Amino acid sequence: GAGAGMQHSLSGEIAYGVALRYFGRSDASRAALLTPYGRFNLGTADSRWAAGLRLANSRGLQLGLEAGLDLHTSYDLLLTGRLHF
Repeated sequence: GAGAGMQHSLSGEIAYGVALRYFGRSDASRAALLTPYGRFNLGTADSRWAAGLRLANSRGLQLGLEAGLDLHTSYDLLLTGRLHF
């Protein structure tokens, strides 16, 4: 439209997965993946930064913990869980 301005934004995430064998067992059914990550969203109206951990095992359990900060100094702490069966 004639009066509508364009908004620009840039989003990204960087993560690195680390394989874990918990409880000291070498059994493949006891393997898990721990993924620390950082996320950002830079926009003209709102900017947000977040860091967190995701844990997933081969039996279908997924856990997540994320801390976030936006431009208006609002802090968030998010705990998620999912079990596939």
